[in-house]
Amino acid sequence: MPFPLFAAVVGAVVGASAVSVAADAATTAAAAGSIAVDAATTAAAAQATAAHAASISASAAATATAAESLAASFATIALCAQIIATAAVVATTVYVGVKIWNAFKKGPGGPL
Repeated sequence: MPFPLFAAVVGAVVGASAVSVAADAATTAAAAGSIAVDAATTAAAAQATAAHAASISASAAATATAAESLAASFATIALCAQIIATAAVVATTVYVGVKIWNAFKKGPGGPL
C-alpha cells in the first residue's frame, strides 16, 4: 500500500515540475519574442539614424556649394568695385586733363 502512495506523491511532484518547466519555457519564449522585437526596433532605429546622417551629409554638401557660390559672388562684386574705381580715376584724369588743355588753349589771358 505505501508504494502506490509514494508513486502518487512522486507523480504529483513530477507533474508540478513539468508545469513549472512549461511555465519557464513560456516565459523564456516570451522573453525571446521581446528580445526579437527589441532587435527589430534597434535595427529600424539604426536605419533611421543612417538615413538622417546621409541627409545631414547632403545638407552639408549643399551648404558648402552655396558658400562657394557666395564667395564667387563676392569676388565678382569686388572686381566690379575695382573696375568702377578705375573708371572713376580715368574719368577724373580726363576731366582734369581737359580743363588744363582748355586753359592752355586760351593762351596767356586764360585763367592760369
